[in-house]
Amino acid sequence: MYNTTIAHSIINRTTASTLPTLPTTSSVSSVATTSTYNVNYTSCAQVEPILYPSYFGYYLAVPEWEAILTAIVLSVIIIATIVGNILVILSVFTYKPLRIVQNFFIVSLAVADLTVATLVLPFNVAYSIIGKWVFGIHLCKMWLTCDVLCCTSSILNLCAIALDRYWAITDPINYAQKRTVGRVLFLIAGVWILSLIISSPPLVGWNDWPDDFTSDSPCELTSNRGYVIYSSLGSFYIPLIIMTI
Repeated sequence: MYNTTIAHSIINRTTASTLPTLPTTSSVSSVATTSTYNVNYTSCAQVEPILYPSYFGYYLAVPEWEAILTAIVLSVIIIATIVGNILVILSVFTYKPLRIVQNFFIVSLAVADLTVATLVLPFNVAYSIIGKWVFGIHLCKMWLTCDVLCCTSSILNLCAIALDRYWAITDPINYAQKRTVGRVLFLIAGVWILSLIISSPPLVGWNDWPDDFTSDSPCELTSNRGYVIYSSLGSFYIPLIIMTI
């Protein structure tokens, strides 16, 4: 009996030491989760933007047919914008019945839209087709500044036109005497100076642009929260409140 008990004990110990340890449910799920995370992380790290070859030897962000169609449509829009705003400016200065003081605001608005069509939209078309900025850091800063400057000036000119019409309706006799060429030009100058004040802070350091700018670096306006709030208030929300009230 004693020998049999010893034999069973030896067999049990030998079996326990030789049999492999099976993983528990928690360890299996942990390994599976870790493997899944590794696979997902690797697949996300290897994702690259899709580029399409073109006839001219450059790689584009869109297929070549789409790039050609986009370039044609947007070029027509740009040309129509330039021609239309030039005609507006010429009509005010060449047609005598339109050469009145209040139409100077229309001329200022046309100039703002004309600068958008000539300085902002062509680079925007190229950037959207190529998929990266290839014009250097200095043109990037100029493009972004002109974008904010011209768009802000366009909105503020609309605000000035709304205020001019409001004063002309609510106080027509007194305002007709106050609406002189000097006052109108002063208001227009204030619109452009205010637009410059809103658009220029990124040029003097209020930005998060990279120090080493390459062709792979995105040409984007600063995402600094302070400047985003500052520019959006001055360029959109405050003029919107003034025009709606």
